Amino acid sequence: MGRGGDPRAAGISELTLGLVGFGRIAQYLAGLAAPVFGSVSAYDPFIPDEGWPADERRGELAEVLAASKVVSLPTSFMKRPGTCSTPRTSPSCRRAAM
Repeated sequence: MGRGGDPRAAGISELTLGLVGFGRIAQYLAGLAAPVFGSVSAYDPFIPDEGWPADERRGELAEVLAASKVVSLPTSFMKRPGTCSTPRTSPSCRRAAM
């Protein structure tokens, strides 16, 4: 619950950060965000299971977007057709995350 009992005013330590793409920059961001956010989860279809860091939470795109209040989307991902560029194009995106 956020300040004053308002669930919309949750502190950052209560939020989930979703990372779409998990290359060098996103992995660095995950390391910075882990002590600050309540949780961090990521999606990257190009990293095989055996290459995924053991201490990082992985999910499918729809799961990461639905669970995250804050989302990091790389510009290269945003240029792909059918990706989450707006809540309208992906119903699994929370409005607050965009």
